[in-house]
Amino acid sequence: MDAENPTTATQMSIRSLPNEILVQIFRNKSLSNKDLTNAQLACRLFKDNIESFVTSNRHYIFRVDEVSQPTWKLIRHLINNPELKSGHQIVSITVKWHRRIAKSEDTWTKSWFWRESEIQELKSLCYKYEFTDEIKHNILHGGKNSEALLPLLLRFTPNLRSLDLGNIDGRIVDDTEANCVQSLSALGCHWYSSPEREYRNERESCEAKRSLFLFEHLQPWNLPPELRGIRYVSMSCKDGVGSRHSERTLSIILLLPNVERIQVSYSTNGEYRDGYTPSYDFGFKKTSPVKYLDLEIIGTGGHSTYYFFSVAEMTGNLTSVNIRRKYKSGDITKTLEGDEEIARKFLECNKTTIQKSEIYINGGGFDDDGVYDVDAERRRMVLRKQRLFELARSRGLRSNPPSPFIALKPLLLSHIIPFLTRTDVFNLMLSCKTLKDICQQNLWSIFIFRPEDIKNHPLEDRYLTVDNWLLLEKRLQKYGTEDIKYLERLDVGDEVFSLGDGDIHDIKACERRVFMVFLDQLRNGSTSNLKLVNIRLSYYGRSHSDSPDFPYHYGFMNFHDPFGAPPRRPPSPVPSSDCKEFLTLIQNHSKLLPVTSFSLHLTVHVNGRCSSDPLALMGLCDLTKLKRLHLIGKRCRDLEETALQLDRLVEIVSMVSSSSSNQQPKSLEIEAFYNHDGHFDESDDESPGNLENPQEKLAALQNLVFGLTGLKELKTKDRIFDPSFILLPPPSVKCLSYTVRDTPPSWWETFSKFSFSGVEYLTLISGYRPSYARLTALKNIQLSSLREIITTDDAYNIYSAYYPPGFINTIVNNNPGLSKSCLQTIADQKAKACRDDISWKIPDIVKLCSEELEGMIATAVAGYAKKLIDGVAVEKKGVLNEEFDAEVSGKVVGLVVEEFEKVMIERFAEKCREIVRDKLQGKGEEEK
Repeated sequence: MDAENPTTATQMSIRSLPNEILVQIFRNKSLSNKDLTNAQLACRLFKDNIESFVTSNRHYIFRVDEVSQPTWKLIRHLINNPELKSGHQIVSITVKWHRRIAKSEDTWTKSWFWRESEIQELKSLCYKYEFTDEIKHNILHGGKNSEALLPLLLRFTPNLRSLDLGNIDGRIVDDTEANCVQSLSALGCHWYSSPEREYRNERESCEAKRSLFLFEHLQPWNLPPELRGIRYVSMSCKDGVGSRHSERTLSIILLLPNVERIQVSYSTNGEYRDGYTPSYDFGFKKTSPVKYLDLEIIGTGGHSTYYFFSVAEMTGNLTSVNIRRKYKSGDITKTLEGDEEIARKFLECNKTTIQKSEIYINGGGFDDDGVYDVDAERRRMVLRKQRLFELARSRGLRSNPPSPFIALKPLLLSHIIPFLTRTDVFNLMLSCKTLKDICQQNLWSIFIFRPEDIKNHPLEDRYLTVDNWLLLEKRLQKYGTEDIKYLERLDVGDEVFSLGDGDIHDIKACERRVFMVFLDQLRNGSTSNLKLVNIRLSYYGRSHSDSPDFPYHYGFMNFHDPFGAPPRRPPSPVPSSDCKEFLTLIQNHSKLLPVTSFSLHLTVHVNGRCSSDPLALMGLCDLTKLKRLHLIGKRCRDLEETALQLDRLVEIVSMVSSSSSNQQPKSLEIEAFYNHDGHFDESDDESPGNLENPQEKLAALQNLVFGLTGLKELKTKDRIFDPSFILLPPPSVKCLSYTVRDTPPSWWETFSKFSFSGVEYLTLISGYRPSYARLTALKNIQLSSLREIITTDDAYNIYSAYYPPGFINTIVNNNPGLSKSCLQTIADQKAKACRDDISWKIPDIVKLCSEELEGMIATAVAGYAKKLIDGVAVEKKGVLNEEFDAEVSGKVVGLVVEEFEKVMIERFAEKCREIVRDKLQGKGEEEK
């Protein structure tokens, strides 16, 4: 019957498994010592397997300051039962750090205490093993930092092969955001003076230094014989500010007599000092037996090349070296210099045991010809993954179909990849050869020569923009410029045309040399895929005598940056030949393409007398392909410069509006055209009314903008000379943005009367000075086609000084096409404004209510106390015994609570209703 039941037939007991499988189960590191002990007690089969194959190779987890103190219990067992030699079973130790957290009582480890017999035995062991006084104190009397037990435990483990110190935490209590009292409680202390002083004393006496007790005990000239069997050491630690303990720690590990593999990570926190080149003479002539060295050092302290030279001189048997050393502070990460010198030093000291291909310093290494390559590790990894992919593909081509992502068409992949970060694109390149060409093309599709603007781009990580232009220049020289043929977008600012010092470390000079490579490719016609060029025409031809940034008396001397940057020279006084040639090449390239296949974006600084004629520079561009135009003005110093900027602004807009609608720009942005003090006073001699025909010029500008029938987006930032002037959009504009300030009532009146037909998206950021009269509500507006509107939070404030009263309400009532998401945003902002308008009254309400309750209770307590005490002491002249005061207090409390429940609570509720009503309603009536 059992054989016919499939459920019964498939049942199998764990005891029926072969011994080989049972051993693999019991050797799993996830099983604790308690689990193994329970398994031994289960049956003789388990007991025999564990004793024969597992306990002789036991892995122990040393838990520092764990609440149950398992290590302290193990030490007691080892001391009290030396004949069992239990420590001989341990071959691997992993340290886990469970430090106390002051604000979490669940982590507060209790202090341990020894018996008198154990103390005597421990004292003899400390004397025998020559422990330092600090280690002795923490073992015998401290009872708080169980890290001090590690050197003692290692004396009981002569068969130890692996030691993993984990991510070291030197603190005995994490007192982040905790006061001294909490920290002392976590340490189990009872203070008799001030908590601050007691806490300081506890930290000084109990907390370990930045170096572990283990390394304080280990001395290179007298290493314990119990550590001679260690083959593998791993640790991760962090130096304190100004501390360099990690520099001395590695030398001790290297001198372990049989160590073969070292994996160490240091996080330094010191400070660089110019000229700091200490002599790292460790004073040891022995050669370390280590064969594999993996070292990572990241932080602000760093380690000099001399340190790595000294480490290399201690080695002689290495077969593999991998060192990563970087300066890191916050989001800033920089690769340090001297990698090649360090690599050659390790090769020199281990020339009989190591191959050149097994040395990596920050990913750099030696190629087959012995030449140092900064990308050697990544290049070999790519080759290895490609070989594995080809091997897997050849073996399982029929049975394993390709991934759906790989099977996508290249055109579809080219549209997906731009939404990935640069790291993701590199991972795709490493995944298989099929994606390599598509990813390579994408990486070179966009190149920006404006590093200060990278953060403004949503896909900044994907752009091939390298901070180290020298490195990019070397790559172009070594691997050629073939990939530039994939270039689709090129962003160029005026920085590449500026003069530099010409020094090898001058970033602008190097950036210019890299740009010249792109210029050569344009000249040779190798950029046939170029579809978008973004150019910023800024300070070409600046007159040094007129420029406030470069006074005439400086001439062409070097300028020193106040923040310590290298000296720089002023910009070129005339547009360089490279600039003209670049613009001409772009023009020739664009003329060969239709309007739909090429786009030109221009940012032009219209700076009056401080800039050369921008019309001449724009004349070198193919304006029929201009899709986006951004005009930037500046604060004018006088009336003449103001008039010149206004003339140039009109001329530029006139130039681009002369083309047909399909050849006109789709986006126009005008920014910051105003005088030096921020506004014009009508009584001032430099007001727009005193300019020669200013209103005619502004009217001409408005007519030219109306003539841009192909314009889809219009933005203005700040004012255009006259605060009352508003640049109105043509009917074709769908996206409109005004960022204004000092807007007088006349500006809002013009805004309300214009229809804005076709505008669907409006951004209106307004700031207002009290120099004008208070704004009045708009009676009516003609704007009725909006789908989205963006304003500042002040627009929802009923007392706003920046927007007319009820502005948002008028917009909502007059635009029935507003999207649901926009209406939801408006509703949320209105709810927030209502809450803010009322919430400031709540503290006064709570204060008055609490005062009322306090007065009621205090009056009741005083009345009952006087009545009870007078009745006994005055009227009855009774005897006042020792418990009289306590009895009176108890009776008073009972009477007050009874009165509060029966009478006082109703009076208090009525008083609270009056206070809430008066503060919420009465305050509003006063403001009205």
